[in-house]
Amino acid sequence: MCGRVLTDLTPEVWQLLGVPDPQLPTRYNATRGATLGLIRHEEGQRTVTPAHWGLVPEGMTRAAADGLALFNARSETAHQKAAFRAAWTARHALLPVSGWIEWRPGTNGGKKRPHLVRRVDGKPVVLSALWTEHQGHPTFAVLTAPAAPGLEWLHHRQPLALPSNLWDAWLNHETAGLQGVPERVYEVVPLDPVINSARLDHPGVVLPTGDPVRVASPLMAAPQ
Repeated sequence: MCGRVLTDLTPEVWQLLGVPDPQLPTRYNATRGATLGLIRHEEGQRTVTPAHWGLVPEGMTRAAADGLALFNARSETAHQKAAFRAAWTARHALLPVSGWIEWRPGTNGGKKRPHLVRRVDGKPVVLSALWTEHQGHPTFAVLTAPAAPGLEWLHHRQPLALPSNLWDAWLNHETAGLQGVPERVYEVVPLDPVINSARLDHPGVVLPTGDPVRVASPLMAAPQ
């Protein structure tokens, strides 16, 4: 799954991505319905545009689409689904984020615990996405994939983040040979449950409550 993201992205990061800074507000707890900077190809060039997180298929109202929760699309089956088929063929995008937030199931029936997944090197996590246009504005869904072995303890699925050598291939609508960023580049940071509230969106909600855990090996044990 990928239902919350952090977008603490500097102008230098946008420059690295080959697009101008869209100057959107930093989101510390962005959820579906948020407006985020989406990278697309237009006339062979990367562009960045504010876009609505929650894909609205052609011929559908936003209210109806939001009711279907089309903020994620499974990379294995998106090409088969009516809501995503057209976008899979011709409308690919990239969503740069600082990391995504996931909840680990509690032990013995306890409450789920939030964690931030981010890159160890501080580089952006660049997520693959599908987009459509609704009333002149882009809308999008983030692609997901089965979790890498070293992240399965956190959740059985994860967003499909692409390495830089595949960004242009994806934007050019290539789908063969897609591989996510190696799991060894990630670390997982425990967060305070205050981030559970989607209404809270400030730096305090992503303050660590413990040491980061490096995702170093497929055989890595889940932290206690």
